[in-house]
Amino acid sequence: MSAKTRALGGGAAVLLAAGLGAGPAMAAPAAREAANAPNAAKATSATCSRAKRPGRVVVVRGMPTTTRATARALLGAGVRCDAAALTKRAERDKTRLSFGIVTAKEFFALPEKETKYRYLVDALVKARPGYDKTSHDYVWPRLAAGDAYLDRSAWDEAVAAGLLTKAQAAQMRRDGTGYLGWRLAISDRGEWRFFIAGD
Repeated sequence: MSAKTRALGGGAAVLLAAGLGAGPAMAAPAAREAANAPNAAKATSATCSRAKRPGRVVVVRGMPTTTRATARALLGAGVRCDAAALTKRAERDKTRLSFGIVTAKEFFALPEKETKYRYLVDALVKARPGYDKTSHDYVWPRLAAGDAYLDRSAWDEAVAAGLLTKAQAAQMRRDGTGYLGWRLAISDRGEWRFFIAGD
């Protein structure tokens, strides 16, 4: 199954990183969410790749508040390394997490076997999302949306976000596979559709 969707056309991204965004569209700091979650699992950089590293969600104009709210919730859980919260949300939304058979609890188990938490957070805070008009999903990064893989700048954005290396990007472009790195999608109703890598 491919997680590619259609790229957002013409909408300018609103960067909500500290010091780079302002206005009513600004997402709540993940650090604030972390402070309001006393029951979050305790994690350190030794067990979780994004422990206590806050940021702000990158959104696009016109993104529904429901989508933004889910993105903020995922970001908050990601920087807290809150496996229980991510597992609960994934189970509720029936989020696709792999192309094989793996439970949400297994996927988010700590300590990590892969740096999934880092990719989850980095996709949300460093990558511009694209929009699929058919499925009504917002996809981070936009490189995973529809034919955005034809846009060299979309590849550059994903590399700059740390979602893949220049060498990996060059290999995927040569192979014609499109983007196969980590990407996530949230519907315009706030449902967490997928967080996945590969094809």
